[in-house]
Amino acid sequence: MEDGKNNILNKILLFVFIGLFLIIVGELIYFYLLNNRSIKTAATPPSSSTINKNKIIPSLITPVISSSFVPTKKEILSSFLSFVDKKLIPDAEKGMLQSFLITLEYQGEINEIKKEIKVSNLALGNTPYSQAALLSLKKNNYIVKLSFTESDLKKIKLFTVNQSGGKKPTNFEDLQPGDQISINLLIDWFKNPNDNLVSGTLNKYLD
Repeated sequence: MEDGKNNILNKILLFVFIGLFLIIVGELIYFYLLNNRSIKTAATPPSSSTINKNKIIPSLITPVISSSFVPTKKEILSSFLSFVDKKLIPDAEKGMLQSFLITLEYQGEINEIKKEIKVSNLALGNTPYSQAALLSLKKNNYIVKLSFTESDLKKIKLFTVNQSGGKKPTNFEDLQPGDQISINLLIDWFKNPNDNLVSGTLNKYLD
């Protein structure tokens, strides 16, 4: 009778042991497969549909550029022109876009400077344009010509900048060929070309 009870108890313990063993083995296999899958996922590179290193995506304000891709100024401008064509022009045609402000900054050496140039009816679209001053800049043998109306000249603040960064007001007549300058112009392109300059700053750098 006692031997029968011992046999039953031994069988129960055996079943319990086998059950625990199977549970432990199952968990080990599960964690192995899970860990192996994670390693494969981390090692798999993103598909071409999720990354494009050479694409500049225009946003509402400025192009959004991948941190691993450094575009040239030409590429940025090309992207912006596409954005103007596809987004801004339709917005303007529907009467939604009311102002188009752009800041231009030029740096270089004065190649030529002229004032009181009276050129009437200089064609700029269909709008007569009267030129009051001409500023020609050069850098690495490349020349840029900037023309200004009388209204423009009144809105441009001129300064001399010394080597320590100190500024002192100056005037247009003090500018000479050979001067190193930077000029910053805020322009509203929707306004009449004779009066589309919002503000401007010209800095003449002293040696």
